[in-house]
Amino acid sequence: MRWTSSGEEGTPFGHKLFYSGSENRQLGVGFLVHNRAAAAVLSWEPISSRLATIRIAARPRNVSVIVAHAPHADRGDNEVEVFYEQLEETMRGIPKKDFLAVVGDWNAKVGPDAFEKWAGTVGQYGLGTTNDRGWRLLEFAGTHKMTLANTLFPHKPSRLATWTSPDGAVKNQIDYVLIPQSCRSGLLQAGTRVYPGADIGSDHKLVMASLRLKVSQQKRENSKRIRWCTEKLSNPGHAVAFQVEVGGRFSALNLLDSDLDVDALAENVKQVLHSSADKVLGRKPPTKVPWITKKVLRLCELRKTLKTKRRGSPEADVAYRRVHRKVQKNIAAAKEAWLNAKCDEVDEGIKWGDYKKAFAALKTLTNDGPRKGITKIEDKNGKLVKGKTEILNRLTEYCHELYNAPIETDATVLEGAPPPAEEVPDLQVLRAEVEAAIRDQGKRLASIMSQRNSSKVEARS
Repeated sequence: MRWTSSGEEGTPFGHKLFYSGSENRQLGVGFLVHNRAAAAVLSWEPISSRLATIRIAARPRNVSVIVAHAPHADRGDNEVEVFYEQLEETMRGIPKKDFLAVVGDWNAKVGPDAFEKWAGTVGQYGLGTTNDRGWRLLEFAGTHKMTLANTLFPHKPSRLATWTSPDGAVKNQIDYVLIPQSCRSGLLQAGTRVYPGADIGSDHKLVMASLRLKVSQQKRENSKRIRWCTEKLSNPGHAVAFQVEVGGRFSALNLLDSDLDVDALAENVKQVLHSSADKVLGRKPPTKVPWITKKVLRLCELRKTLKTKRRGSPEADVAYRRVHRKVQKNIAAAKEAWLNAKCDEVDEGIKWGDYKKAFAALKTLTNDGPRKGITKIEDKNGKLVKGKTEILNRLTEYCHELYNAPIETDATVLEGAPPPAEEVPDLQVLRAEVEAAIRDQGKRLASIMSQRNSSKVEARS
């Protein structure tokens, strides 16, 4: 992903996007965390436009993931070595007990010819012939006792190739998922492969590795809130139908035994309202991205159709590129129109005093999911400290030094300053002063009352 700077973004579905990019939009990496795991994110760190890390609470061990984007083939070897040195430094900062995965675009080819020499580090089902960058990747993986997960299982070529050239003539496997060799038994063959049918608007394909690792979650006692299409009640027909439905069901409740427990009666009333709302109003569908319009969805469907036809057909490839540009332009225009509409709602609500409407619109613009506390902090030497315990220790150390620092006084500051003035004793308030203040206040009150009476007379006339 080629976004500028680094940060976090929430989605209407509750998913969380963490990104680290560059100012020129040439490079960028990131993580998209599912809403079921978003609350389990312990910390994340944008290192550069080529590297970023994230740590997720799981059992029996926490999970740390490093996403990497290695230099392209036209870059020099010195730049590649700098990249691997930075990656090594990043790995040294990962807690030893965590499960570690290193994923990304390595711009390296590792084929079956590497299996004989690097068995255990690579599988027999790579694609193509290993190049120089591939041997460098194997050297890195072997040093850290990791294995290339998406080379371990047999799949057809379309589920091995992770990148396709724009003309469709060249297909390579250059994206890899690296996991510890000790965790190979946890891989699932059917879920460790490439998904070529995903419509992501890129020449790269989605690569997935399925492992038997369960993300820890805290079970909530409260069930998920049910939302009905209450907007239908503005239609008189639906409003009358809902009243009739509720009235008919409540008439049956009147025939119940008068000795019925209050809690049981409340539960019956709740069931009546819920069943009536389900029957007449219906439940709201899952919320989608608010600025995506039907036109954009139609263009996405057309782009998906053309993507399957572009291989071997120059006309279809040109049509695909044209539709892809339209999708991007329409998404940007739709989002801009939605933002402008929400800003108009805020202005209108403030103008007419409808602050509830204004703040509701403002919340949709600024809500990016639950706010988290401090996830990283610097120590005395400027090195980032991660982990809840380490952060608390650093804050304690900082506050202790701050409030117990020795104060050195400088006597030369007061040299030449005038001597302090003599203290003036407090004077008593005189009775005459109090009487004068009361008379002055009475005159003001009389003036105000006379003006108010004269205005009433003018209004009556």
